[in-house]
Amino acid sequence: MNILDTNIFNRLLDGKLSVHDLPVGRYIVTHIQRDELNNTPDAVRRADLQIQFDALVDEVAPTESAVLDVWRLNAANLGDGIIYERIRAALDAAEPQRVPANTSDALIGETAIIKGYVLLTTDTTFANVVQSLGGKVILFS
Repeated sequence: MNILDTNIFNRLLDGKLSVHDLPVGRYIVTHIQRDELNNTPDAVRRADLQIQFDALVDEVAPTESAVLDVWRLNAANLGDGIIYERIRAALDAAEPQRVPANTSDALIGETAIIKGYVLLTTDTTFANVVQSLGGKVILFS
């Protein structure tokens, strides 16, 4: 199974990536990706992203940890957060200007690692961090 980073939806919509470029299989997200797409300021783009989401996503899985002010009821497990903390710390060190986004990415990455999902992303730093912790990643440039 593959877990989609939010940037995959944007690349698909922008024509920089095709669904034919994606590996065959099931596509999973967490509430994080849905929330990020729903926060797109442009209403037309937000609607187009939702169409991409609905066409591609097979399942919305819970995150493996719950983070205050981020988690959603019934959409997060109460994990120990060890992998989440490692990912977030590495992302914060590499890209301190992205601290809020790093929290979201860390939850997605932790879910990918614990569940054994392949992370599909266009973010090199995120891909490297997840791989360094034993995760499987396909990086699209």
